[in-house]
Amino acid sequence: MAFKCEYRLGSKFRLVGFPTPVVFFHWEGGNWVDFITPPVVMYPGVAANILSGIALVQLPLLGFLRRKARHQSEHECSVV
Repeated sequence: MAFKCEYRLGSKFRLVGFPTPVVFFHWEGGNWVDFITPPVVMYPGVAANILSGIALVQLPLLGFLRRKARHQSEHECSVV
């Protein structure tokens, strides 16, 4: 699971995948030749893609909940 983003690093090299590139392409003999990363590199990259996607969704929620908790603690009445 990755976003389909393509980075062009010059006229003969491309990276595909965000935030961790999963496929590399280089221009060779008039064709784009792909190099798929080996599983030992690809699987941690896929995990990083999934975790970063989850984090991007959760961070605004975490900020909202922290602000709400701080606001409630400032307006609490304590009975002694």
